[in-house]
Amino acid sequence: MSASCPAVRWFAGVTVFLALLQVCTLWSGALGLVLGRGASAAFTAISLLAAALFGLSFRDEAGDRRRPGSVGGASGVLLRVTTAVALAWTALLWVRLWLLAARRAPYDWDGLYYHLPAIHEWAVAGRVSWLASPPDVPFVNYPMGVEATTFALHRLHGAEALLNAGNLWYWPLAVLAVVVIAGRLGASTAWSWLAGALVSGSPVLVAQSPTCYTDPAFAATVLASLAATMLVLFPAGSSRVGPWALWGAALGLMAGAKGSGVPFALINAAMVVSVLAWRERSAAARRWPQLLLAAGAAVATGGYWYLRNALLTGNPVHPIQVAIGHKVIFPGYDHVQFSEANLPAWLAAYPTWLRMPVSWLQPDAPIHGYAPTGGLGYLWPVACVPAIAVLAVLVVRRRRDSFAGAYLFLAGLVTMLLAAQTSAWWARFTVWLIGLGLPALVVLLQRAQAAARPGPVRLLVVGAALACVALSGWEGNRTLALEQAEGRLPATASGGAAYRTSLQYIFPELDGLPGLERFLAAETIGRTRWGRLGTLMGGVLSQPPGQRRIVVLPPHPGQADLAALRAAGATWLVWDLEAEPDVPPHVWAWVAEQIAAPAGTGSAFLFLRLASSGPVS
Repeated sequence: MSASCPAVRWFAGVTVFLALLQVCTLWSGALGLVLGRGASAAFTAISLLAAALFGLSFRDEAGDRRRPGSVGGASGVLLRVTTAVALAWTALLWVRLWLLAARRAPYDWDGLYYHLPAIHEWAVAGRVSWLASPPDVPFVNYPMGVEATTFALHRLHGAEALLNAGNLWYWPLAVLAVVVIAGRLGASTAWSWLAGALVSGSPVLVAQSPTCYTDPAFAATVLASLAATMLVLFPAGSSRVGPWALWGAALGLMAGAKGSGVPFALINAAMVVSVLAWRERSAAARRWPQLLLAAGAAVATGGYWYLRNALLTGNPVHPIQVAIGHKVIFPGYDHVQFSEANLPAWLAAYPTWLRMPVSWLQPDAPIHGYAPTGGLGYLWPVACVPAIAVLAVLVVRRRRDSFAGAYLFLAGLVTMLLAAQTSAWWARFTVWLIGLGLPALVVLLQRAQAAARPGPVRLLVVGAALACVALSGWEGNRTLALEQAEGRLPATASGGAAYRTSLQYIFPELDGLPGLERFLAAETIGRTRWGRLGTLMGGVLSQPPGQRRIVVLPPHPGQADLAALRAAGATWLVWDLEAEPDVPPHVWAWVAEQIAAPAGTGSAFLFLRLASSGPVS
């Protein structure tokens, strides 16, 4: 059995666990079942047990093929030590990110805008469900597989502190996927695990993992889809059902994580079918049972969002527009326009084809929070891109090399995905490129190590790998330090780290506002439609999930709307003056007390306590 088989089994187990947990959570919600702590514990246990059994029974069909081992001697020992250090560092960084996520409240824009409000409304409903949202928060019904995982596990542990740790559940998936990909390209055990450990050197992955932005988790699902695809196609195409079920689950995780996962999944599937048709020709038709199994696993894992949205709105990717050229198939928001609106002016001055590499070469690659560019890190242009190019040359020169077909396929698939990715200059959208770059880097170094003569030259090759680890570690640590400083309060008397709440960070002028604590303690509140900053207040009020019920008033609410709000049990109303500049007299007639944001601070909120019964004169 292949040396990489343990990694393949772990990868299979982690993928199936995440997929099954989503299947249980989403489809039980579709049946109207409440997801309490007991149900969440049962779903988690079932998913863990099934994943463990699947992983243990998973057979790596490449195991019968001999793989190159690590070169022995001093360079082999140094390589194993380097890999162990890199893995230990990545594990430590992962733990430190968990600690940061537990200590720090969500600060990111999209998290407060719609990620947290969706989880909050699910908590109020007791299950993942369609949310009859007003137009000011349209994205709460967008595909949210990562948020569904966060919700399911939150129902189990109940820790509000882990609301913005959703991405961290996916880190093992990302690391193991890169290990599997490297192994399929011929890398030995030590070199494969080194590639996986270097995942932590991507600054944007580190920076956004302890936030509610789901791009790191989405990148992990893309990496998983690449690895699973390699498992079903190489060395000669799997004949067992396990790899095909695994591939389908990976595609479903990717499609369910966000809407852009659908075109990625279709491209991936089209590439696999094309290879099968070309390589197996007449025998390819006999693959339909495996393909049907994979399709079923993909739909079961990620199809919930699209089936539900299509049934309820007619648009499977609601609220995003689907168009072919100028022909609009399904109306909605133009996501390309949204993304390009964040293009910095200095980057827009460059030709479109040059923006992505220019953004990679920013002097300060480590970033934090909601950064529009940069973030793949120095290791990417310095080592990964050259390795990709050198291996491409080797493939051209040595077409019969055992790794040539696998490498060409992987490079072609990644290129197709990159072509389909809008706003590719945005690093958080393309961090999955490391699924090609890191395996290419270690395969090239392994080949250099094996070819090097005499022994001291081999030590230099491993020294280059050690330099990559050092650069990766420096970037990861620096990025984490930037995040640890964000929102941090002055040191406490005990020296412990304390962070601002979301309210203190976004609306510091409201912190300590007399009477506001009574508004925040209300079990049911009303709100008018949000303005731009009001959407962030929606995220503030969504913490902790399920603590309060939020009733939304229609635009220009009338007497009947106020009466219905009061009948629903609301004792307070937050009025966003940015969206509704004038408070009508009939609304004031319902107000028993008002708390206004300080003048001249930029906040435009009125917190209105409603009278106990009927308008007051």
